[in-house]
Amino acid sequence: MRTENAILYTIKFLLKIAFGYVVSPALESLSEDNVTIRVEGIKIKFKLCSQDKLVNLIDGKAHMKHIPSYDNYYNIPVVDEDVNDLYEYNNGYIQVNYDIITLSFILLSCYDEWISEIRDEFDRFRYKDSLVYKYNLINIPVVDEYALLLRKILKNEVQSFAPSVRSTIIIPTHDIDDLYRFDGFFTSVKTLVGEAIREKRPLQICSSILNMLKTIVSKKEDQYLKGVEQLYKDSKKYDLKSVFFFMTAKPSQFDKGQTIDNNVLKLMSKIVDADMLLGIHPGFNTFRDITIMNDEIDRLRNTSGRDIIFARQHYLRFDRRVTFENLEKCGIKVDYTMGFAEHEGFKCGTAHEFYPYNFEKDQPYNILEKPLIVMDATLRHYQKYSTNKAFEVLENLLKITKRVEGDFIILWHNDRIFRDPKWYKEVYIRFISKYNAKQ
Repeated sequence: MRTENAILYTIKFLLKIAFGYVVSPALESLSEDNVTIRVEGIKIKFKLCSQDKLVNLIDGKAHMKHIPSYDNYYNIPVVDEDVNDLYEYNNGYIQVNYDIITLSFILLSCYDEWISEIRDEFDRFRYKDSLVYKYNLINIPVVDEYALLLRKILKNEVQSFAPSVRSTIIIPTHDIDDLYRFDGFFTSVKTLVGEAIREKRPLQICSSILNMLKTIVSKKEDQYLKGVEQLYKDSKKYDLKSVFFFMTAKPSQFDKGQTIDNNVLKLMSKIVDADMLLGIHPGFNTFRDITIMNDEIDRLRNTSGRDIIFARQHYLRFDRRVTFENLEKCGIKVDYTMGFAEHEGFKCGTAHEFYPYNFEKDQPYNILEKPLIVMDATLRHYQKYSTNKAFEVLENLLKITKRVEGDFIILWHNDRIFRDPKWYKEVYIRFISKYNAKQ
C-alpha cells in the first residue's frame, strides 16, 4: 500500500497546498522509516511510521498525539512518536518528525473503504466504519492541515519561500432525482395516496392536490421542475456557479425514470448559458455496472446535445474498487460523489480537489474528485438538525474550509424547495445570501 508511487503522490498533493501551486519534487531517498525529497532547492526529510504503527493505523487502533494546527485553531492528530518537536532544521534541510504522509494517503485514497466488506442497506461504505469516524476527523480536513503545517515550517526556515494563497469558492451542486412530481395520471394518484398515508396532514394534502391540478394545466407549474429553475435563479442572483446533475435512469425501485422533455431542455440551456455546469446523476444500479452507466450517460449526451464530463452517483452509491474506473471509461472527467450521506464533513480529509488513487495500477486515476462537504438530506433527515443548528453547521464547515483554502461543495436537491420552503429559505438561502461570490 505504501509504495514509492503512493508516497510521491501524497507528497505532491501536500506540497501543492503548501506552495499554493503545483510543484515537482525529486525523490532523493526512500526507506522504511523516512523519505527525502528536494523541491525548488529545498531538501525535506519526511518521517514514515513503522510497519506496526501502520497496521494499527489502518485498524483504527493507532495511538495518536494531538498537536496545534498551523494557526492554533484546534489540535490535530498525528501518529504518536517519541519526539517533542514538529520538525528540525539541520545542515540546510528540514526534517519533519511526525508522519504526515501515511494517514494523508489512506484518506485521499479511501483505503479504508477499499478494503472494507461492510456496507449499509444501500450497499454503501458506512461512516461509522471509516477512519475519520474512528479518529474523530470528520470535522477536520487533516490532510490540508498537514499541508499547512508544512507551509508554516517552510515559512519559518526558508527565506525565499513565497506561497500563493488560495481563496475559497462556494460550489452549490444539485442532484435532480425527480424532474416532475406529478408526471401522468397514475403516477400522480400514487404520489397523492402515498403522501396521505405518510403525512396525515389534510392541509398538506389539499395543497398537493392543488399543485397537481396546476401541473395538469401546465407541466411548467410542477413543483419539482420549478425547484430546478429556482436553484438556477438563486445561484445567478448571488453569482454562484452551480453544477446540476440530471438523471436518465430507467424506472426502478430507487429511480423514478424521468423523461427529459422540451421544458427541461430549455432549462438546461439557461444553466449552460449562465456558465453553470451540467452533469449526469447515474442511477441507483450503475455503480458496479458499466453498461448501464454508459447507456445513461449516452442518453443524456444525445438528449441534451452536450458533452457530459461531470458526475455524481445517485444515493452517493459508490464502490471504491470499480466505480472510478467505470466513470473514467465512460468519459467522465470530474466526480463529486465523495462524501457521507449520514454525516457532513471531510470524508477524504481534504476540501481540495484531487485525483483518486488506482491501487491496481499503483497510480492516480485520470478522473478528478471534488469532495462533497455537506448535503441537505444529511442535515435534516440523518442528523435531524433544526434550521438554526443546520445553518450553524454550514457556517462552521465553511470557516474551516476557508482556513485550509479549499472549496465548499454543498448539495441541495430540487424536490423540497416548494414543498418545504422554510428549510430552503432559513438554511440554504440564508447561507448563500450571506456567503457568496459578491461578498
